[in-house]
Amino acid sequence: MQDINFVTPSTRFKCKRCTKCCHLDVLLSDGEMASFGKFSDIKWHSTKKVFGKNGLVCCFLNHTSCTIYKKRPKFCRMYPFSTVPESDLIRLGINADDLALRIPSLDGQRYLIIYDEECPGIGTGDVCNWSETFGIQ
Repeated sequence: MQDINFVTPSTRFKCKRCTKCCHLDVLLSDGEMASFGKFSDIKWHSTKKVFGKNGLVCCFLNHTSCTIYKKRPKFCRMYPFSTVPESDLIRLGINADDLALRIPSLDGQRYLIIYDEECPGIGTGDVCNWSETFGIQ
């Protein structure tokens, strides 16, 4: 089983603009769909894909640079981080580190923030402001 990497208060990150997120399905909110217009794939609720050097990539990727970096979708801004319900992990018998950050939701569910350890920005830069990024109280 693959290890799960949990975010703790000391997790550091700085985007290296490696374009790894550009090779993923970039999911869009309704507002982002409207904002990106013809560059949105309505069926998949994502950015349109184009053929790049290593297969399909986000249509906003130009060689190794995001053409909308300052206005990129929230999905891209959040990469390499995502959340997982703590109850799902418990059902799978996975125990999170006591230091792992937990985000409460309105329905009482708690989520843990996890990250992709292959992202080159992990462990670099400053400690993130998790309360601002994920709305942690």
